[in-house]
Amino acid sequence: MRYFIVSDIHSFYTEFRKAIYKAGFRLNNPEHKLVILGDLFDRGKESVELFRFLKRNDNKIVYVCGNHEELFLELTDKPFVQTHDFTNGTVSTFLQFAGTGDITLPMLQSNIKKQLVYRLIKRIVSGPRSIEIGNYILCHSTPFDTWGNPYQQNRIQGKTIVFGHWDIHDGNKYTDGEIRDNIFYGDGLIGLDSGCYIKNNQIHKNKMGVFIIDDSKGN
Repeated sequence: MRYFIVSDIHSFYTEFRKAIYKAGFRLNNPEHKLVILGDLFDRGKESVELFRFLKRNDNKIVYVCGNHEELFLELTDKPFVQTHDFTNGTVSTFLQFAGTGDITLPMLQSNIKKQLVYRLIKRIVSGPRSIEIGNYILCHSTPFDTWGNPYQQNRIQGKTIVFGHWDIHDGNKYTDGEIRDNIFYGDGLIGLDSGCYIKNNQIHKNKMGVFIIDDSKGN
């Protein structure tokens, strides 16, 4: 099996599709699997398009929970909206699925809970925070949480930790490494969050990194 690993799509569906197909991923290849290390939505404006792709190809995808899946589920039940729900993009994602900007929070929550995307997020949040493939541990931030700084985590002997969550361009602030093909390579660490985000109302679309594990070759 050949695993194509990405993280932090953040609703940038176009950039995601370009990256995986450039890396060689093909939906019609039974030996190809897509592994997404959390943070499907928020930030970008293509949440619905991304979800349609995920729904159509669910049997080809393995999910690991990220902090934005937790934020999504949290907003479906809480009685008020907090500042971080706007700055992290969760409200924007809800509005994209609701199809309108003129709606109250209870109406928005009710709308989301009726949609298939809600079932997907619940499934992901109830799922694993990390998985192992060969000598690799795949997680959103660390194998134990979804929020910490992955570049400062303890190494695990004999394993390489593959993660997203934190912009690869900040990796060298915390540890030695180098960036190749939009992926950070360090000692026992591989970072995949190459930075598709919105900052100061400006959209930043860096190319996404896709890390490949081919277990038929033992790598």
